[in-house]
Amino acid sequence: MAEQIPFGIAENLLMKLGSAVFHEIGLMYGVRGELSKLKEKLSTVGAVLLDAEEKQESSCAVADWVRRLKDVVYDADDLLDDFATEDLRRKTDDRGRFAAQVSDFFSPSNQLAFRFKMAHGIKAIRERLDDIANDISKFNLISRVMSDVRVRNNGRETCSVVEKSHKIVGREENKREIIELLMQSSTQENLSMVVIVGMGGLGKTTLAQLVYNDQGVVSYFNLSMWVCVSVDFDVEVLVKNILMSATNEDVGNLRLEQLQKRLQEKLDGKRYLLVLDDVWNEDKRKWGQFITLLPVGANGSKILVTTRSTRVASVIGIDSPYIVEGLKDDESWDLFESLAFKKAEEQMHPNLVAIGKDIVKMCKGVPLIIETLGRMLYFKTQESHWTFFMDAGFVDDHDSSITRLLSSLKGLRVMKMSFFLRHKALSSLGKLSHLRYLDLSYGWFENLPNAITRLKHLQTLTLFNCIRLKELPRNMKKLINLRHLEIDEVNKLSYMPRGLGDLTNLQTLPLFWVRNDGGESRHKRMGRLNELRFLNNLRGQLQIKRLSNARGSEAKEAMLEGKQYLECLRLDWWKLPATQESEEAMLVMECLQPHPNLKELFIVDYPGVRFPNWMMNDGLDLLLPNLVKIQISSCDRSKVLPPFAQLPSLKYLELSNLIAVECMMDYPSSAKPFFPSLKTLQLSDLPNLKGWGMRDVAAEQAPSYPYLEDLRLDNTTVELCLHLISVSSSLKSVSIRRINDLISLPEGLQHVSTLQTLTIRGCSSLATLPDWIGRLTSLSELCIEKCPNLTSLPEEMRSLRHLHTLKINGCPYLYERCQKETGEDWPTISHIPEIIIRRW
Repeated sequence: MAEQIPFGIAENLLMKLGSAVFHEIGLMYGVRGELSKLKEKLSTVGAVLLDAEEKQESSCAVADWVRRLKDVVYDADDLLDDFATEDLRRKTDDRGRFAAQVSDFFSPSNQLAFRFKMAHGIKAIRERLDDIANDISKFNLISRVMSDVRVRNNGRETCSVVEKSHKIVGREENKREIIELLMQSSTQENLSMVVIVGMGGLGKTTLAQLVYNDQGVVSYFNLSMWVCVSVDFDVEVLVKNILMSATNEDVGNLRLEQLQKRLQEKLDGKRYLLVLDDVWNEDKRKWGQFITLLPVGANGSKILVTTRSTRVASVIGIDSPYIVEGLKDDESWDLFESLAFKKAEEQMHPNLVAIGKDIVKMCKGVPLIIETLGRMLYFKTQESHWTFFMDAGFVDDHDSSITRLLSSLKGLRVMKMSFFLRHKALSSLGKLSHLRYLDLSYGWFENLPNAITRLKHLQTLTLFNCIRLKELPRNMKKLINLRHLEIDEVNKLSYMPRGLGDLTNLQTLPLFWVRNDGGESRHKRMGRLNELRFLNNLRGQLQIKRLSNARGSEAKEAMLEGKQYLECLRLDWWKLPATQESEEAMLVMECLQPHPNLKELFIVDYPGVRFPNWMMNDGLDLLLPNLVKIQISSCDRSKVLPPFAQLPSLKYLELSNLIAVECMMDYPSSAKPFFPSLKTLQLSDLPNLKGWGMRDVAAEQAPSYPYLEDLRLDNTTVELCLHLISVSSSLKSVSIRRINDLISLPEGLQHVSTLQTLTIRGCSSLATLPDWIGRLTSLSELCIEKCPNLTSLPEEMRSLRHLHTLKINGCPYLYERCQKETGEDWPTISHIPEIIIRRW
């Protein structure tokens, strides 16, 4: 098999060598000249990579040249990372965080030794590159522009062509269904999207390649483009790669505006297909910036996205992505059999067939794992080779065998071993010093050994769905280059390791547990909330769990106000014992003021009798001007809500299970707009809330909600329901649930001409629907559930010509009266296209 050309690593090296960081490093360690020579030589070799990729197919000598090049490039990458790591430690030491660990290292003698070691290492690599460059003329390798559809990036590389050696089984139906989605035209928009979602190894890329190369698809679209996005969602690089794929030309160093203009010229008026493979970006802002730069093309243009994450699909705006499942049992065996056995060989080894079927069952239908194991067992006829995978990977953890396997994976940068490793074998991972990305999701282990902290270049550690995980490595602070600690709640973690706060490069930390140490912190090295103090590069979401264990002093040291890149903050207390006072919780909450850039705020189980001062003052609109979404639930003691009406960007407000809340803090003398951007308001289990504040007292003073489109009320007072509907004229969806004192629909609803969806559920006192319901001329869906005393439907429902769906459940009178042809109310509703009526 041909060697994979290290396009991404080579380009990444050139970027590093040309950066300001390495210019500074070169001066500091006296190796600037050597680094410059290394860059020059690497550029010479990089220019012929495309030609080498083609010629290695027919030349063993060129293939060997590529293997030599890969070894050198990987070693060079590691060496430069060593430079960057020590530079980071030096800068961190200047701040005083690593003084105890590295003071000896930076003694004059050690600095001299490190300089000598690095200079020698660079020289050795350059000499190896010299030998490789000298062979360029020997193999007649020529310089070519990198303008094919292959996209080079810092992570995984894919292209639009299915590998010849790739065996494909069981994807014809998936292919057909996706092609149908791509060929569906929309009358509302020229450009639409299809998102393929599935876990790693299921064959999303292969499926996209099959679709991309289908003759029907090729004929349907005027232009097709393929771009592998991977982890780094850089909008400018992405647009540049799309343009390169569309034109097969080098785009040089054009600015983003010039790139967009040229892309517009290329795609304008064409029905195009753009495949974005392996997308990881969950940043709505970046996606929005990208999509605005993309021309819409002719009607029927499509973007096909592959991703592992449903959240990515949600960020893109797709609520129902195409989910790829694992292969069926018979398909899995067909794939494995075709790769593990020579033709008819399985008949000669029935014992291996039996073992193979057990191995296939444990692969859970994941093609990548099946294919990998099948190829590894090809030509292997000894039963011990086959039982190894039963013993080592899935059942008993054969440490010595796994260690030998991992030791053979020299130069490995990216690793996902969820299905192979258990607890004892994890220590072997510490030998893979080249790793940048390690995914141990779905692992069956209780803790991660400290050996993992030897992976000094590791940038991403993923631990999703590790249901038995109780503890992270104690020396995790040694992972100085770690940028992403991807973890969810599906585990048994109860605290974070002490020293986590030393990882100042950390950008992704979705969860942080605060532990009630009980005097054990010193022994178990449990981190407290103040570990967050210097983690100012955190972005995306941060959820702090079990804040009931926190103290005010450590909350203040967490310095959330300095986390300018955080977009979503979740503060979770858990339930406190009834006898515990709330003063400490109030002190903690007072110290958790976020940065003004925050967009989403969630507060759960807060036990304080009042919200903090930073939330309750008249300047909340200045403290949190960018806040778009607020969700507060199960805060049993607080009686007054903060003045959320002031927030200029607030679009979504959800309040639930706030049994003590009576009103919202209001400043009636203020001239500030009242909920100027609110679109969705959801109130649930607020039995004592009758109005927002002073401005609700008289109808003429009551403010309106100019942009409110979605109103959901569940177990609130009748007064609140009547008030909110009376002052909301732009509603599109209204849900009224469990308001038992509601006898009839609010009168103000008849004036809401924009209403499209109305849901009424669990209103036991509701006896009739008003005649004016016929005025809701935009209504398209009406749902009535569990209203046992609702006896009939008004004749005026015949006027609802836009009503497309009627659902009636658990309304015994209506069940009888709405029976098709025979029910008394059937003539009233017979014009509705979709009618669903159930007794219960």
